[in-house]
Amino acid sequence: MAPPKFESLLGLQRFDDYYLLGGDLYCIAENKLFRVHRYFFERESTFFKAELALPATPGAPRIGTSDDSAILLHEVRSDDFAKLLWVFYNPKYSLYDATVEDWSTILDLAHRWGFGEVKNLAVRELEKLVLPDVDRIVLYHKYSVDEKILIPRYMTLCTRPELLTVEEGLKLGMKTVIALTRTRECTRNQTTNGSGDGWRSPSPASLSEKELTDIIKDHFDIKPEPTKPAEAADAGTSKTEDSGASAGEPGSPSTGRAGNKTHGGAGGEQQTNDEGEEHGEDSGYESETAKADSQDELTEGGIDIALASTTDDKIPWLADVRGVPVKPLTDVDDSFITSDDESDDEFYDSPEDPDVFDAFAVT
Repeated sequence: MAPPKFESLLGLQRFDDYYLLGGDLYCIAENKLFRVHRYFFERESTFFKAELALPATPGAPRIGTSDDSAILLHEVRSDDFAKLLWVFYNPKYSLYDATVEDWSTILDLAHRWGFGEVKNLAVRELEKLVLPDVDRIVLYHKYSVDEKILIPRYMTLCTRPELLTVEEGLKLGMKTVIALTRTRECTRNQTTNGSGDGWRSPSPASLSEKELTDIIKDHFDIKPEPTKPAEAADAGTSKTEDSGASAGEPGSPSTGRAGNKTHGGAGGEQQTNDEGEEHGEDSGYESETAKADSQDELTEGGIDIALASTTDDKIPWLADVRGVPVKPLTDVDDSFITSDDESDDEFYDSPEDPDVFDAFAVT
């Protein structure tokens, strides 16, 4: 996009509505001169941002900075360029009252110059206006509008009783017509006469909207939206929380000795749900069991075992946390068992006593 030659400047007229005082970007469409603010073009348009970033020719003014160096907009009508500018300078702010033709023109220029947000605005406004399905499909295809927006239009054409006319087929093009035809066939009911000839009924099938949508996506090759990193992270967190809630998994309440439950993970402080404590009863054994939780994890012969005792006679037993049955022998030397006047701490502080292990065997 080079600045116009001197000859092209002869006979130029300012476009009254958009030759703005304070404007710092000069453009020419047909024989009209525009003076607007480059801020919108650098912010919104990938094309103009690249053009305005080009270095100036030595000895010449930078492109678009004056009447003499105005940007020449090839094959753009001045009235069409004014419609695009209206989006930025609309005096009614968010109220855009325009026709289908106006928004189609804005969509054309926005697509051509990479005005992404303006293109989205044009599509949103076109969705509010009445436009035949075939014409809408043709328009959106021309300017590469997200095809997911067209799924309801495809659905209407595939389920309507009438076939596509020749005129509609010529507008849509061969690729779209074939996709519509295949989709339409998939939505027809197969014959139920038992002949197995594969013929389909002319009446549409009673498919759900989701089933129709899936068929359309398949035949028009409409890809699902990629999962955003934030959504993927949230989904992973949700799965972790769900898995943690099932028994026997990390972070879930695990059953301890004598029916006690300890709640671990990010849930906060360890909590003991002994039945006696729920009713306000004093349980001296509970404190000893809590101490043993951090001391009695042992490993013998590759099998993890846990040492505990009952509240009454403190007869030790082994619980294999891996599910391998472990039981005490019948004939054992119980001399190592502490008497009633001995400290429980002595018993639990000596988990490595060899006599303890000699009294048990893995079955």
